[in-house]
Amino acid sequence: MDTDTVDRLHMLMHALTARADLDPSLPVAVGDLHVAATIDVRWAWPRPTATLIVDRTTAEQWPQDALAGLVAHQLGYIALGHISFEVYVLGAAQHVLPVAATVVVVWGLIEFTMLPVLLPVGAGLLLAYQAILWIFRRRVYASDRFAVDLVGATPVRAMLRLQHGGGGARNAVREHWAPQTHPTIEQRLRARPVRS
Repeated sequence: MDTDTVDRLHMLMHALTARADLDPSLPVAVGDLHVAATIDVRWAWPRPTATLIVDRTTAEQWPQDALAGLVAHQLGYIALGHISFEVYVLGAAQHVLPVAATVVVVWGLIEFTMLPVLLPVGAGLLLAYQAILWIFRRRVYASDRFAVDLVGATPVRAMLRLQHGGGGARNAVREHWAPQTHPTIEQRLRARPVRS
C-alpha cells in the first residue's frame, strides 16, 4: 500500500477524533477485511484498547468524503460506548441462538412426546435472537446519527452508497451479512437521533 493512502487515513483519523473530542492517539490500521471497516478491541486492564481497521481496498479506492463518513461512523461506536464486553457476548449469542433454536425444534420432532415443551423453548430462542438484532440495529442508527453530526450528511450518504453498491465478491459478502444487523440504506439515511 502506498504511503499517501496511509497518511491520508491517519490525517483523517486525527482530524475526526479531535472534532469528536476522542483520544487523538486512537490507532488506525489497514488490513484485508470482508467489511469496509471494523474496530478491533483488545481486552486489557484497566481499559480495553481499540484500533480502527479499514479495509485495504476501501482505503485505496474510496474518495475522501466517503472515507470520512466511514471513519465517523466507526468512531460513533466508540464515542457512544458501544465497544464493550457486552457487545461481544451479544455478538456470540447472535450466532448461537438460531442454531440452538433449530436443534431444539428438530429434537422435539424426533422425540415427539417432548414437542409441547421444546417448541416454546425454540420460539423463545428465536425471540431472543430478534431482540439482539434490534439492539444492534439501534446501535447502527445511533452511530449513523453520530457520523452525520460529526461530518455532515453528504459524507455519510457517500459511504452508505459505496457500501451498498460496490459490487464484486467482497460486496456480496457484505450484502449477505448486513441485513442481519444493519438497516437498509434508505432506513439509515432517514435515521433519527438515537442515543443508547
